[in-house]
This record gives sequence, C-alpha cells and structure tokens, in this order.
Amino acid sequence: VDGSELLQTVFESNGRGALFLVSHHGNFDLSIVRSDSVPEKRFNIVMDTSRTRIFNQFRDNLFKSEQVRFVAPEDIDAMEIMKLIRRIEEGEIIVIAADRTGSADGANTVEVPFLGDPAQFPIGPWVLAHVLEISVYTLFARMEGRECRVQFELFADHVHLPRNSRQKELHSLAGRYASRLEDQCFAAPLDWFNFYDFWRLN
Repeated sequence: VDGSELLQTVFESNGRGALFLVSHHGNFDLSIVRSDSVPEKRFNIVMDTSRTRIFNQFRDNLFKSEQVRFVAPEDIDAMEIMKLIRRIEEGEIIVIAADRTGSADGANTVEVPFLGDPAQFPIGPWVLAHVLEISVYTLFARMEGRECRVQFELFADHVHLPRNSRQKELHSLAGRYASRLEDQCFAAPLDWFNFYDFWRLN
C-alpha cells in the first residue's frame, strides 16, 4: 500500500468519516474485500448494481455482515443525505466512483481535458463531499503480478463550492481527478475496463 500510514490513520480515527474516490480502473473491489481487516469500520458504497447480476452475486457472497452497505445513486435524496451525515459523524467511510456521469444531458457533468480531448466527468462526488463536509481521498488499486498494489492519497481536506464560483471550483476538482486517472491509465492501460463514452458530447 502506497500511503499505508495515511490509510491506517483514517481507519483508526474515531472522528468524522471520509470520502474515498475510486474508479473503473484496476481492482478497487479487492480493497473493499480487505476491509475485513478493520472490522470496526463501516463502508457505504455508492454504485449502480441494477444491471450487474454477477457483481451482485459476488457482493452477496463476500459481504454477509453489516460492515458494507450499498447505496444506489438514484436513491440519494434528502433523507438518504441525512443518513449519510449521521454515518459520517459516526466515523463511517463513503466510497464513490468519480469517473462515471450517469447523465446523458450533461446537466450533472463538467467538461475537462482527459486523454487528449475534452471529456465529461460527474459533479456528484464533489457535491456530496461539499454537503457532507468531509475529507476526500483517492484510492486506486491494481494487480502487479500476484499482488494488489493500492495507492491511497489525500485529495482535499475539504470541498467548498461557493455560490459565486461553483462552476469554476467543480471544473478544478474534476480536472485534478481526471489528471490522476490519466496517470493510472498510462501506467496500466489494460487495467482500465472502460465501456463508457467520456467524449460523447464532442
């Protein structure tokens, strides 16, 4: 684990929880499996599993306990936000992929440079971090031989989206994240299981 001391600090903290940004690159699911090494920590994973029958079976076989809770993005309403705030205050971790928009009209996206062309990235992770008022970390994991290499870094101590510069701040945050994802794609291009048209509006 690159950043193991930082990760351990987050796991051992008795204070507020944190937001982990993951992606569709590598094997972040292996990192989730390793969450059993910190049984006192609970994880809330925001992801759409409605069309992923095999993943749902995988999920049900591995996560029998209450340690991992899955939240569908479309279910995040005011009531769910209140639940997440309470869970964050109890030290729980929110996990969300920051490289899928889920929106065809661009209303919930921001355009940033990615792999040589302007691309659409979601604003949801940044809005969530702003509302929950928590620190944001990036977590990338990929196989190197028979071992899983995890890279864990602090992305932002806090995310603030001022009304008068909200779009500018969203553009900056998404651009920084896209740049980090680019680094992962260049380092291990075959580990990027991309089936999504980032550049569909171009």
